[in-house]
Amino acid sequence: MPRYNRALNTMSIRAMETILRLEPIELYIKKAAVNTAVRLKSNDQWVNRNNPHNKLEDLNIPLIQEILNGDYKVENGPPTLIINKNYKTKINERNQAIINARNDRRTTIYTDGAKNDNNCGVGIYSEQLNINRSISLAEFATVLQCELYAIKTAAKTIITGNPLSLTTIINIYSDSQAAIKSLNSIGTRSRSVLDCWKSLNELGQRHIVNIKWVPGHSDVSGNMLADDLANQALTNQPPSNQNDVYIPKNAIKQAIDNWIERKSQETWNESPGSLMAKTLWGPRNKYKTNKILNFSKNDMRKAVGIYTGHMMLRKHAKRMGLTNNELCRGCNTEEETTEHILMHCPVIRTKRLKAFDKYFIDNIQELKFVEVDIMLRFIKDINFLDAEL
Repeated sequence: MPRYNRALNTMSIRAMETILRLEPIELYIKKAAVNTAVRLKSNDQWVNRNNPHNKLEDLNIPLIQEILNGDYKVENGPPTLIINKNYKTKINERNQAIINARNDRRTTIYTDGAKNDNNCGVGIYSEQLNINRSISLAEFATVLQCELYAIKTAAKTIITGNPLSLTTIINIYSDSQAAIKSLNSIGTRSRSVLDCWKSLNELGQRHIVNIKWVPGHSDVSGNMLADDLANQALTNQPPSNQNDVYIPKNAIKQAIDNWIERKSQETWNESPGSLMAKTLWGPRNKYKTNKILNFSKNDMRKAVGIYTGHMMLRKHAKRMGLTNNELCRGCNTEEETTEHILMHCPVIRTKRLKAFDKYFIDNIQELKFVEVDIMLRFIKDINFLDAEL
């Protein structure tokens, strides 16, 4: 790892992991195991035996546990062909699609999905069939899942709740081109697409079914009413037993990443030593890490060195057997250490004032919130650090 940023070989691995936001190797392995378990489960190949070969120790990720226990299914499943379709899809040019929807005198049903930061919901509306539904979904659902769920529920509602005695042309309108295109594909891994396809095929056995695109917010009354119903659903609490709303890939990734980040921070907190890095850098910090990763390798080496105390200062060089002199190359009166350079050396007091607004630093904790680039600029501005040890 030290070769990554030309750091000294004496540098703490834990400090490097924290500053560069790398995963500790033991957590990297656990993450690979969790992803493998989820992949096997999504492909219906996971066997939950109580033996060491498939036991995930210290796995405190409720969402993943629910998936492995079978409480929820993953959105991505095995590849499946969906060639036979008892329905047709249609995406017209925008203006034509609006005209067609406004002038449609067939049996029409409008569907819509909605999502905000906290909730998901769908709306289904049909004047002819007297359908007026607002359904809240689990917060992890994606917008595409909401749109597909709305179309699927529209079809199931007609099949079970509004049976039509005669063969009827039914036009289901959605403002999601992505949903319509997914239903027109010849194969998929999406369980949401598969469920919707099955419901539409069942409806298509009795009726002539068309899935049509209508542009959203285009003053088509049915679409606007479905949109209102979907937004109403955002204010309701979703039911707890929605096993037909599948866990999307991004929700799984987020849950695993959050767990890894939490465990990485615990590892850093519990690791011995690295007092300078824990004082100056503090906890894992994405903002500060991104700044360092944008530096050149030489600047990265200097920045990481000052934060960890493992840079080529005389005190540290003497420990490494590279010099017999540990006095500061600037003032030649005190040991040349990270603390001395940052806080006390009188020769660079004006540079310290320029960087930190103080000639001298009383407590190194004062530098904890200094921007990374300011810290680097201060170190690069000290000419005598480039002199011979």
